[in-house]
Amino acid sequence: MIVGGDWNDVPGSLAHAAVTEHPLGLASAYAALDGAEPAWTSWKVRAAGEVKRTIDYVWFERSTLRPVATLGIPDDGAVGAARLPSWQYPSDHLALVVRFAPAGD
Repeated sequence: MIVGGDWNDVPGSLAHAAVTEHPLGLASAYAALDGAEPAWTSWKVRAAGEVKRTIDYVWFERSTLRPVATLGIPDDGAVGAARLPSWQYPSDHLALVVRFAPAGD
């Protein structure tokens, strides 16, 4: 099983913990392969200021799959002053991409 999406909650939150501690045995692909969640997956400019945080995840079933590669997160300098969305990054969230292999391989 693979579940990906915008969870609107940061690592360490109740929603994040509910997924990682659930009996289904799901894990974050980025955290499993890279040792931690990405530094950020959404970076927006709002009236109250900038909001830069990790709120998007690719969850996978540890018993059947293992991540073997992830698409890197751009360096902060690669993101324009308008943040996201922009001409370089047309969504207000980064694309998270993971290559998986069977758990036993």
